Amino acid sequence: MKLKLAIVLGTSCLLASALGAPASSSGMGLKGGLSMAQFAYDPDVEDAGLGRRTGGGGGLTLGYTLLPYLCLDIDGMYMMKGAHWEMTFEDEGTYEEDLKSSYAVLSPVLRLRLPGGAMAPYVLAGGEVGYLLSAKVKQSAPGEADQEEDVKHDYENFDYGLVAGAGLEIPIATGGRVLIEARYVRGLADIGKHEEDTGDDVGDDELKAMNDAIYVMAGFRF
Repeated sequence: MKLKLAIVLGTSCLLASALGAPASSSGMGLKGGLSMAQFAYDPDVEDAGLGRRTGGGGGLTLGYTLLPYLCLDIDGMYMMKGAHWEMTFEDEGTYEEDLKSSYAVLSPVLRLRLPGGAMAPYVLAGGEVGYLLSAKVKQSAPGEADQEEDVKHDYENFDYGLVAGAGLEIPIATGGRVLIEARYVRGLADIGKHEEDTGDDVGDDELKAMNDAIYVMAGFRF
């Protein structure tokens, strides 16, 4: 926990220093695409049948040029996360469970442009803070009708984590730039409520679950 707090504080200080530097607007844009999400457990859970759930998302991005090669991007987006579990039993068939969660996220990242001529590759790093909008579980069992349940009350409202990624900006003749980007988002907050939080027995109090997501997005920067 102390290490996670130190990482978050260090990232916040870095971004605060960047915000304090002279900056000029480098434009705003739109981006959207896929989110492939799952849980990262602490401690690790073996044979959990855990897989990534694919959802969508997107939103606005606002850029500020700090140096000729360094920008601060602030992204405000709606992103779907969650996880998929699948267990197969020889005599019973396959049981599946999907957690479909959605977040409003704010993501400040530093974007470093690399040499590349007209096409501008870049790398990025920063953080993400999310607010849980919804969480539903869909269960599928052999010979039974699918069931869906609202489980928002079982999860914390706020999430936070670190972001790293890379992308490519391609200028177009009519002005503006097309962007293609992939980023990895590793949650640091335990998002599952435990017995002491809810008064109910909703899981192992020692097991922590963090969001773990890959975003693949495309967009346009004006």
